[in-house]
Amino acid sequence: MLNKTDNLRARFAPNDPVRFKYRRRTMEGTLLRTNPRRAIVRVDNEEYHVPYECLISIGDTGQQRVERMEAILELAQRLMHEHGLKKWRFKFDHSTRRAGCCTYHDKRISISFDLPYVRRQAHLRALLRNRLSKPIFPSQRSRP
Repeated sequence: MLNKTDNLRARFAPNDPVRFKYRRRTMEGTLLRTNPRRAIVRVDNEEYHVPYECLISIGDTGQQRVERMEAILELAQRLMHEHGLKKWRFKFDHSTRRAGCCTYHDKRISISFDLPYVRRQAHLRALLRNRLSKPIFPSQRSRP
């Protein structure tokens, strides 16, 4: 299950038309970027930093996005359980320059939150298998 912030954030993607209240007015604009806690929305030529709780999606794809993120989370947890990584955790992170990460001292595997929007399911499955192979075969891991 996604945490509260990620569940709200998963409903939105860049270029989505959105609506929000600002000083007793309803504003409509285009979502430019998603950050960990707020979205950046352009209305006319101004940018607003809006918490996800205040955003209203004009389209109807939000629930499908949440379901896709939850499916990826369940897949990752199932694969970790199948490979005996019971003490390891999976999470989505807020990276923009890398696809995924395997952190040994925290026993955590993560992939970028925005990756499911731009990659197909087969690519995500391959990425998860690659990240899961790091703790299973630690002698094969890359060193800095």
